[in-house]
Amino acid sequence: MVIPYLVKIVSLCSGTGKTTIASRVISYLKKKNYFIGVVKHAASGVALEEKDSEKFLESGADIVVTSSPGLAVVYVANYIDTLDQALTFLDTPIVIVEGFKESKYGDTILIVRGEEDLKELYKHTSSIIAIVSHSTIQETSTNVPIYDFTEVENLGKLVEEKAIEHLYSQTARTNCGMCGIPNCREFVKAYLRRQVEWCPVTSNIKVL
Repeated sequence: MVIPYLVKIVSLCSGTGKTTIASRVISYLKKKNYFIGVVKHAASGVALEEKDSEKFLESGADIVVTSSPGLAVVYVANYIDTLDQALTFLDTPIVIVEGFKESKYGDTILIVRGEEDLKELYKHTSSIIAIVSHSTIQETSTNVPIYDFTEVENLGKLVEEKAIEHLYSQTARTNCGMCGIPNCREFVKAYLRRQVEWCPVTSNIKVL
């Protein structure tokens, strides 16, 4: 089974620009025609705008799928609010997550207002690959790159590189050409675009 590349975009509080950064990273990746899933953690709840779906849920339905041209929305009753549960609905090679800062899954991008936010977030997060700051901060304890809000294209490139490396590590890495593509890195890029199925020479079977 292929493990998708997952990156969380987190901050200490709301209103710091997580959605803005996530949207710009998604836009950068979509220019490459990569398939992307998104998980948005709405800790304060979600307002149901489609009234018939709300009625079905109130009637006791466990799952409601609202299907429309170009868009489907899935409503699940009695839902357990965890990243594990949210990921069961996605089947994309890249997953962008807004929130769930204490989850240990994937890499993490921190959105901070300054030094104090950064110190506090270090207590709750792991696998930090980048920091986006509203103000100038001096980060000397690690080699994590620091960006401002005008450098989102560079952040998008970083996420792309991390995704390619993550998926490449799951291929055979032999450049055997069995997939019809000369080398494994180019295969990964094709897989990100859903142009191919997964590597035909990898297997979950192990000899013990």
